[in-house]
Amino acid sequence: MTPDVILILFLPALVFEGSVKLDLRELMRNSVPLLLLANAGVLLASFATGYLVHWLIGMPVLVALLFGSIISATDPISVLAIFKDLKANRRLSSSSRGESLLNDGTAVVLFELCSRCSCGEIERATGCRAIFLGSRGGAILGSALGYLASRITGAVDDPQIEITLSTILAYGSYLLAFICTCQV
Repeated sequence: MTPDVILILFLPALVFEGSVKLDLRELMRNSVPLLLLANAGVLLASFATGYLVHWLIGMPVLVALLFGSIISATDPISVLAIFKDLKANRRLSSSSRGESLLNDGTAVVLFELCSRCSCGEIERATGCRAIFLGSRGGAILGSALGYLASRITGAVDDPQIEITLSTILAYGSYLLAFICTCQV
């Protein structure tokens, strides 16, 4: 399996499933810490990990940063299970779930950037613009298409049409954002 197959086949469904379960009001109330953790936190963790790997084992910087971007996004499944067992605060669980969903996008954009820079496809300045467009543009595109799809499914009472529309939304919005980011 190539990275493209994993990114195109599995990631859209996982991100879509995670976003459907989020409470939008809770997400908006916690937006500042979520965005700081999901963007600045992932970037800091990626760069710290990358430069540490570079320093410790002598791996080329861009390849080490690529590794850092791969492992910097957290998956909260075990944390959420512990929160559930301990009956943790709902806001804490929601914040953890939201941050995890948002940091996946940042990590994917950073991975693409490091991958393209290490292959010599793009320069770093262009890559910084790609990170900005990829993270912000993807969020805006996903929100707009999600809103449109929710309006359509609200007016339709056919489960097959709703499932089909959800699948098209998950993969279509991801691929559209991916194509737009690759054009940068």
